[in-house]
Amino acid sequence: MKKLIIKLKMSALCATLCVAAMQAQTISRTIHIEVPGSLPDSLSEEDRATITDLVVTGVINSTDFKAIRNMAGGKNAVGMAEVIKTYPGNLQYLDLSGVEFATGGDFYYNNGSAGNPQYFTLTPGVITDMMFSGCERLKRLELDSTLTGYGGILSIIGAFDLCANLEYITPLPNATKFGVQAFLGCINLRDILIPEGVTIIDHNCFNQCKALTKLTFPSTLTAFGDLAFYSCSSLTELHFLSQTPPSGNISRCFNKSNAENCIVYVPKGALEAYSSFQGVFKAVLEEGDKLPEEATFFVAFDARGGNAVDTLFSIASDATIDAPENPAKDGFSFEGWYVDSLYTAEWDFATSTVVSDTTLYAKWNADIVESINAPTNAGVNIFPNPATDKIFIKGILQGEKIVITDISGKTLISETANDEAIISVSSLAKGLYLIKTGNNTTKFIKE
Repeated sequence: MKKLIIKLKMSALCATLCVAAMQAQTISRTIHIEVPGSLPDSLSEEDRATITDLVVTGVINSTDFKAIRNMAGGKNAVGMAEVIKTYPGNLQYLDLSGVEFATGGDFYYNNGSAGNPQYFTLTPGVITDMMFSGCERLKRLELDSTLTGYGGILSIIGAFDLCANLEYITPLPNATKFGVQAFLGCINLRDILIPEGVTIIDHNCFNQCKALTKLTFPSTLTAFGDLAFYSCSSLTELHFLSQTPPSGNISRCFNKSNAENCIVYVPKGALEAYSSFQGVFKAVLEEGDKLPEEATFFVAFDARGGNAVDTLFSIASDATIDAPENPAKDGFSFEGWYVDSLYTAEWDFATSTVVSDTTLYAKWNADIVESINAPTNAGVNIFPNPATDKIFIKGILQGEKIVITDISGKTLISETANDEAIISVSSLAKGLYLIKTGNNTTKFIKE
């Protein structure tokens, strides 16, 4: 019994792998239909399951079109048991540019219920409602460019909605209106031509077309429907050719559509007319203009005698910066970074923002401080203290370095000592200073 189960599982796995392998292949077919309704008989079940690229010529009716829809993953109905049926087709490229639509045959879609059916059938020369709706495997669709919708309206009800993998469709220059939900849920549609002559883009027309990045709207456009471009989250450029903006609630029309990062381009002299777009989009510019380059700044670090800290470049205006690693300085403890050399205000890396080129100053405190008159060791003596012009340092080794700093640690005087050193301090301002000799530090006061 166990062996039988294993064999059955292996057979099922092999069948799955075979189907996957066939779907990974490109299988092309060209079919010419002379008698409308005969296309289903021209294809075997295997053909319907495996053909990826299909070119159809001749005359087709709704029976033929239903078979094509099934090959592209389209259902035959909604709200009925039919909707849960899975069609094994893998049709990705469909070329119907050489066909004529004829009346007759079966319906290709039922948008109603068992008790109240709403059948859709082909009409000559027309892109009919729900025509490609839900054909989720289609990636590229070629149609006769002379086709249009009823009265020039491309889709009263979503002709191409939920074609989740559709990337390209033939331009349709005869359309005068892009209708309700025409391309709703076409999340991989990367480009669409909205031709001159189109006056309205109706509500939810391009809802969730997340791969669209750039759109050009014709000079004939007069109105947007509600949520027409809702959740088109990759939009970066919109080009309007009309001097007058279309009517409609722009904020709702482009809600959740990356408007804060999208630039609108309008004709020369039309900026005032499009003033309502300001604040909705990142910028509104005249065609040909460019955004001014955003200002950036540097932040330099004056370590005041400590080890060097790298300057930060290309900091955006109003941005915060991360604190660098604390510098080190022999004999001193680092106290923080300040916005000026007088240490009147400390830089807060959590809240302080960069608004211009900036230099920050390290503040230091001496680690060892002796009393004013105490010698740094038994052999070193500093006098007078306080001093006005000169100080005398006795007991240091010849060649030993003498360094005078301010309280922050900034070096002001650096000399090499003889056996008895005389240091001029007349250039120093009145205040408290530190003298470092070898490993010893002491204070002195300049009067």
